[in-house]
Amino acid sequence: MGRLKSIISTIITTPVSIALFGNAIAVSLNGMPWLTWAITAAGVAVSFNSIAIQSRAIRDDEVL
Repeated sequence: MGRLKSIISTIITTPVSIALFGNAIAVSLNGMPWLTWAITAAGVAVSFNSIAIQSRAIRDDEVL
């Protein structure tokens, strides 16, 4: 899967992602405790996955 290099898509995707994730956390805080933990675990998993993908892309793009 190729990386998207569009600045406009990044500018649009970032606030939308923050809003969706923030709303999910806010709703989960009023719900059951396991829901909060599940959303937190999913967020951590997505974050680590994003870091791994970006690290791999940086490593592959660098010229030694």
